[in-house]
Amino acid sequence: MENLIKETSYFTLHILADGIYAAMAKPGQGAWSNAGIVDLGEEVLVFDSLGTPSAGIELRRQAEEITGKPVKYLVNSHYHGDHVFGNQAFKDVPIIATSETLRLGLENQMGELEKEEREMRDYLLHLKNQQMKAVDEIMKASFVNQHEEIAKLLGELPILEIILPTFIFEEKLMIRGTKRQVEIVCYGGGHTPSDTFMYIPDVKIAFMGDLLTERLHLPIVDPIQLQSLLQSVKQLEIETFVPGHGNAGDQSLCEDLLHYLSFLMEKANEAHEKNEDME
Repeated sequence: MENLIKETSYFTLHILADGIYAAMAKPGQGAWSNAGIVDLGEEVLVFDSLGTPSAGIELRRQAEEITGKPVKYLVNSHYHGDHVFGNQAFKDVPIIATSETLRLGLENQMGELEKEEREMRDYLLHLKNQQMKAVDEIMKASFVNQHEEIAKLLGELPILEIILPTFIFEEKLMIRGTKRQVEIVCYGGGHTPSDTFMYIPDVKIAFMGDLLTERLHLPIVDPIQLQSLLQSVKQLEIETFVPGHGNAGDQSLCEDLLHYLSFLMEKANEAHEKNEDME
């Protein structure tokens, strides 16, 4: 990705337009997902908080350092930990999300520390076994990356605070600064039951969360709704898409995912008609 301006232990920082920055996760280092930084004029908005407390702290530090302004808002695209476990670095500012994202966050809070650590170690062993069995190189690389990211999170579990959203919106929220406005939008779900993205009209940039990824299969709660949602996104004037995982790109990122969803549904229907087993 071009326009690199800084590298940290967790992510690389790229300038996409005047006052718009993307924090792109370094594989296996504890960020685990991408984030966005927007200079609104007198203050800063951050989109997603990364996958560990330490990565979230570094994200806020960099956001305030490169802009010279305080963070005023944090947006959570959805409730998954790789996008919100850095929230504690932003607990003094409004954390924006949908009511469904808040509900899912409440339902999926962590339990006792010892139990979580034990379950996480068990899962790390599972990933190691899957990695050793994998023949496909893409699958093997995926298991390696998951193992590294979860190992980083395991190391930070004792300091992790679960900080939930504090400012609720539903379908669309306009945030106006002295320099620009951003649109926080939720058309529904697809990856999770409620997925939010951020659209910046003046520069035609969108931070998509896990509604969009580059060459990566993530959980899909509703493929038909995700297809519809992406078709709606395509109607907006967007030239640069920042996915939740992977490199930024143009509308071809949407097209690739739409083709992939069609392929998945076609193959799933064929398997269903043939009464094939799940494996």
